[in-house]
Amino acid sequence: MSEVKATKAAVFAAADAIKANGDTPTVRRIWERLGGGSHTTINSELKAWLKMEEEDREVAGTIPDSVMEKAAEFGRKLWHEAHKHANAAIQEAEARWTSDTKRLSNDLEFAQIEIARLEASEATQAEKLDEANAVILRMQRELGEAKAYEAKSFDLQERISASTEEIRLLRQSDTESARVIGRLEGEAAALRLQVREMAEAMAKGRSAST
Repeated sequence: MSEVKATKAAVFAAADAIKANGDTPTVRRIWERLGGGSHTTINSELKAWLKMEEEDREVAGTIPDSVMEKAAEFGRKLWHEAHKHANAAIQEAEARWTSDTKRLSNDLEFAQIEIARLEASEATQAEKLDEANAVILRMQRELGEAKAYEAKSFDLQERISASTEEIRLLRQSDTESARVIGRLEGEAAALRLQVREMAEAMAKGRSAST
């Protein structure tokens, strides 16, 4: 509404209309009739209108009736023309106000949609952050379990290595024992053979003596 042009013609026409309705033209009444405008401009033009009214009253007493009638007719025509301009200004101001209101309404609706989108995006980001934190915690837990498994695996590997070495030593010991046993069995067989030969020799000797 502050964009309404408070021109001289519009202010004068508004003042004339207010006066015709039996009221005293004031800055506020003219501003309301125009639907806006600069108070400073309206006040300046109203002073000019009041001055003209005063001059008209001073001159009116010396002007012939025929001239006054023509002047009145001209004034009516001028007022009618000014009234049309004033109405056009008011309609233009109303159209501009309607357009601005619609634009502001659209801007507000867009802002509300954008706020809702940002809030939803923020909620989605928070949800994704929670999911990422959950994944990190799970990975940390699995890493801990992997490290524990690795320690157990290393311990088992050491035990397996120790057992393998022990088996190797036992196998080596068994091989050595088998070798000793074989040697001893060979010596025993040789001794048994010697004993048998000696027994046979003694038997032959006894047979020969008889």
